Amino acid sequence: MKNRYALGLQQVQQELITLQSPGFYWLTSQRPEDARTLLRQVVSHQEFATLISADEPPKALLTPDPPGGPARIPLFSLPANKASLLHAESDFARVLNNRSGVVLFYSQAACGVNYHPGS
Repeated sequence: MKNRYALGLQQVQQELITLQSPGFYWLTSQRPEDARTLLRQVVSHQEFATLISADEPPKALLTPDPPGGPARIPLFSLPANKASLLHAESDFARVLNNRSGVVLFYSQAACGVNYHPGS
């Protein structure tokens, strides 16, 4: 069955399939609906993936279920505040490994707007 892409990803299908794994990817979109669609499309082409969300339950981001992808996706919630972002690196180091695959972090852009180094 031919893959359908709602956001013009047909032109970059090979790049979508060959994202470096393990890797950390930041998805940016103007509209939250587009970000959710892009996230599901990226997940559907991965063998291993991990999802971290700072805004809403990560399971809600994968609804409806992606049309393919890993059989199991570790899901993590992160409070949308500066303290949780500052501790994220050490938290992730404890739980992520080479089987985590592509790591996708979802948050509203406003979550990081006021987080300046040294503040």
